[in-house]
Amino acid sequence: MQITLLVDKHDCISTSRIKTTTASKSWVAAKAVPILIKDEKMGAKQLQRKLEDDYNITVGYDTVWKGREMALKQIYGSWEESFHTLYSWKAEIEKVSPGSVVEIDTEVVQGRVYFHRFFFH
Repeated sequence: MQITLLVDKHDCISTSRIKTTTASKSWVAAKAVPILIKDEKMGAKQLQRKLEDDYNITVGYDTVWKGREMALKQIYGSWEESFHTLYSWKAEIEKVSPGSVVEIDTEVVQGRVYFHRFFFH
């Protein structure tokens, strides 16, 4: 007696993706940096689709969101770094262009200092 084994093979996208737990926000960030350098306005949903298509995996939206934020921080630096650099920039302007008016306005909310606005003339 001969037994024939039938294997049901699917080629559609939804069944060919690999569900993985290894795609971390760090992995997403590493893959996203070159993508975001080319298209800095790419949102998390579009990035999620691109990563899933390029790497044939499924990545959760939250993981992509956090990884995208990490990638943008690697590309542009953090908000905190930018805020502190603003004061160095102000000092340099005042040094090389005497008479210039440079004002950095901040607000204190619950004991934390936040950038509010910038004036330069």
